[in-house]
Amino acid sequence: MVRPNVKQSNLIKIRVLNQQTGAIWEKRVPRMITVQTLQGLVAKHFQTVMNVNGSLPQLTYIDAKYPELMVPMDNSAKTLDFYSVQDGDTVIVK
Repeated sequence: MVRPNVKQSNLIKIRVLNQQTGAIWEKRVPRMITVQTLQGLVAKHFQTVMNVNGSLPQLTYIDAKYPELMVPMDNSAKTLDFYSVQDGDTVIVK
């Protein structure tokens, strides 16, 4: 018996909050995107976010269900899936 090919979307919609300006950017990204790649996208979108020393912005993840839980995304080689980022969650740019 052949199983129907059920394709689950690996895209999640996240909110990116620029802490400096208060600007919010909603973006659909793959669950398996690395933190480093997301940092690059964020730096391009919020061009002023780049630190003075030219390093990538610091990202912190907030769970939509538990807003008091803030998780620094400090390992740039890990994926959003590793940090359990879900659809509708917020990433804060510092």
